[in-house]
Amino acid sequence: MKPDSTKTVEAVIQDFLQVKAGHNEKPSSGNAEGAIQHFEQAKAAFAKKKQALEEIESSIARCAQEKETANSEIKENEESWRSRFRKSRGVMTDELKNVHSQRAIQQGLVKEFDDLIEELNVEKQSAMLHCANAGDALISAHRSALNAYADTQWRMAINHLSPALVRAVKLKLLALSTVSYQETQSGHYVEPAKIISAEIGNALVGAAHIGQFNMDAEPVLEKIGMHSPALPGVDMALLQSPIKRQLLAQKLSQRIDSNKE
Repeated sequence: MKPDSTKTVEAVIQDFLQVKAGHNEKPSSGNAEGAIQHFEQAKAAFAKKKQALEEIESSIARCAQEKETANSEIKENEESWRSRFRKSRGVMTDELKNVHSQRAIQQGLVKEFDDLIEELNVEKQSAMLHCANAGDALISAHRSALNAYADTQWRMAINHLSPALVRAVKLKLLALSTVSYQETQSGHYVEPAKIISAEIGNALVGAAHIGQFNMDAEPVLEKIGMHSPALPGVDMALLQSPIKRQLLAQKLSQRIDSNKE
């Protein structure tokens, strides 16, 4: 008894392509559009969180510079004050008193900068956590958008298979199925559908490896991006570890609670 080659014409193609979306859900252009829109929203959300982080980092850098300037002025004023104090032999003139008061103010200012920088660093941790969460969501949204778009294009290609290819597959199936019953029982026998699936797969994957995208003709792919979004300035260890993000969130929450007490 020979294998049935009639039903395998479509089956072999579907077997090779094996396109599945979720639980056999048929993807549509609407699915891709929704996924791309979600990706755009995730990108905007990340940009907003990243801007907040950069503003805090800028404030920390500015405060550190102001503190350094204040420390330099304190050192210069202290040397000048001591020199004049010795020259006056301990007589506290109004000028010396004013300079001494100014030194105390500057020292207090340095302390204020220290406290502010400490608070800003806590804010930075919180902002970094938000960036890591938004970055993780962005990467996931990019992956979903790329898969949804690829799935849509895949289905379109399936629905427009070359008649010449389908005819060649049918002919090949016919040829491969002309075997005796004894041959089908052989331990070396391979079903025609599997042989053709492998040949088509090797041919298409080989061509895909050689082929290049013409990005001038790929506006959707250009919008999505071929690679995961770059997230410069984000703590990668935090981004890649949900556990670390959870621990940091707990730490920040405990700090807020302790400040309320």
